[in-house]
Amino acid sequence: MKFFLDSAKIEEIRQAKELPFFAGVTTNPILLEKAKITNRERFYESVLSLIQKKELFVQVFSDDEDNAYKEGISLSGMARDRIVVKIPATNALLKAAVRLTEKGVRVCLTAISNIRQIAISCTLGIEYCAVYLNRMIEQKKDIYHHIMQSDKMIENNGFRTRILVASLPKPSLIEPLLSLKNLDYTLPFLPFVNLSLTEESAKWIRGFYEVTNKNSRKR
Repeated sequence: MKFFLDSAKIEEIRQAKELPFFAGVTTNPILLEKAKITNRERFYESVLSLIQKKELFVQVFSDDEDNAYKEGISLSGMARDRIVVKIPATNALLKAAVRLTEKGVRVCLTAISNIRQIAISCTLGIEYCAVYLNRMIEQKKDIYHHIMQSDKMIENNGFRTRILVASLPKPSLIEPLLSLKNLDYTLPFLPFVNLSLTEESAKWIRGFYEVTNKNSRKR
């Protein structure tokens, strides 16, 4: 189980990487646009340097097979073992994802919405498939059922694909899934840095220090 930061802001990445459960960074074209990133390659190189041995997910911009394949090869070349190339789940780009995987490129099929797409990712040997949990919840779809059934499918068939649970505005959304084996998670900055925190824990910890500070003053 890994926890990734979903961000294209260097300062957020710099802060998040200090947390011991930080596993790397996921990005997408929307995040890059919001962060006003104009030179993707330079930005990716900066992130790779900043996060050292951790993983970085980067998405192709091309919408046809050949160009997506070429772009994926180029992106992966920046750090073959640490770059995961995100490919949108279309029929045309699925071919590019397979070709990249056959070349040893780490691939994540993204914008997944149901168990059929996850099953296809598994049978094709794709390393990751990204499921947009919160968006599916907003559409009143039982995405938890799809994810749980998918995890069971992966286990029963011995597949190596991992499900990347994405689009998480609050940490509590992942709680029903934490017992599953084949899942990783990516969260925006605030949910990420608050992942290990709760109001109850904060209250109890304040109580501890009220006592220890009181005892310290008595010495």
